[in-house]
Order: sequence, then structure tokens, then C-alpha cells
Amino acid sequence: MHIHSRQKVESLKRLRRRGYSINELVKMFSVPKTTVWHHVHRLKISPKYSKILKGKQGGSRKRAQAEREKAALEADKIMAGPNKYYCVILAMLYWAEGNSKRGCIFTNTNGEMVKMYIKLLRARYGVNRNALSITVRYFTGMNRNRCVKYWSRCTGVNKNKIRAYYNDGGKRGKTTYGICRIAVKKGGHLLNVIQSIIKSVSSEVNMPP
Repeated sequence: MHIHSRQKVESLKRLRRRGYSINELVKMFSVPKTTVWHHVHRLKISPKYSKILKGKQGGSRKRAQAEREKAALEADKIMAGPNKYYCVILAMLYWAEGNSKRGCIFTNTNGEMVKMYIKLLRARYGVNRNALSITVRYFTGMNRNRCVKYWSRCTGVNKNKIRAYYNDGGKRGKTTYGICRIAVKKGGHLLNVIQSIIKSVSSEVNMPP
């Protein structure tokens, strides 16, 4: 958590008590959402402003629902179109190795699988390399530069743009080049589409004969 002035913290609390949402405070003060939440989540809000805040939160839920519905429609078009085969492959890869709680994030140790995932992102969803954030985790006994160069070749992302972290657990990893984590920047809509395709495929496969 970032350290902020007492004056800024008091301003955060004052506005929160007046019904400002966490997202509004994040934009106003240019601080991380986790920081805002840390300072305001225990505050008591008067009934007058509590109604205002609940109304805003309801609006957020409606927007999120509308976005999910939009993604579901896009997924339906994909499932009925010529790209179904490749998009289903990507969805199944993501179902097995993706993270559905922290954004559109895919993690794997297999270079060929990572290449396939990125190729499908680019060819079927138009995600370019600049929209990818690559992080490598390497272990005891591994050479950092060697690992970064390998994943640079696999992802097509310049090695200078790849972040690498050493696993300090004292354990030797079972892979040669560590673990590669691929995050799509601003990938919320893409994640919703992928999740909708996963649901569609699951329903299709599990239909009674």
C-alpha cells in the first residue's frame, strides 16, 4: 500500500461518508483501489448518504451485467461462425490454465502452448503484442537472462519489456525456463467473451444424448 498524506486520507474518508464510491475516489485522488478500500471500508455512512452510495453500486452492477450480456452475444456469434474451432481451442486453454478472478491472465511452463495461446489471441481477437504484459518467474539453479530470452522468443515480446522475478523459496523448479505469465491489458471484455464460450462449450458437451 502506498503511503499518503494525512490530509489526503482525511479527504478520502470525508467524501466516502458523503456517499462517494470507491471508483470515484480512485479517479479523484489518483490512488490504487486497494489503498482507498483500506482507508474507507470500515467507515459508517449515514442513512442519507448510504442511499446515494447504494444507488451508485447498483449502477455498477447493471453496467457489469450489460457487459456480460454484450460478451455473451459476441460469443454466440463466434460459436456460429467460421472461427469457432480456433476460439474454442483458446477458451479450453484458458479454462485449464487461466485466471478468471484477476483479469485475463494465462500462466504456463510450456513454450509451445504459450506460442499457440498468443497466436490465437492475435489472429482471432486482434490482440497485439503491445497489449501483453509478460512476467517470468524463475527458480534456484536457473539463469535469469536465459529464461527471459527463451520467453521473449516464445511470446514475441522484447526481452527488455519482460519482468522477471526470482522465486526465493529455495526450491529448484521442475522446468527449464521457469513460468511465464501473460496478462492482456484492459482485457475485461475479452475475458467475459472467453468465459461465455467456455459456458457454451460446457453446456453443449454435457447435453444429454
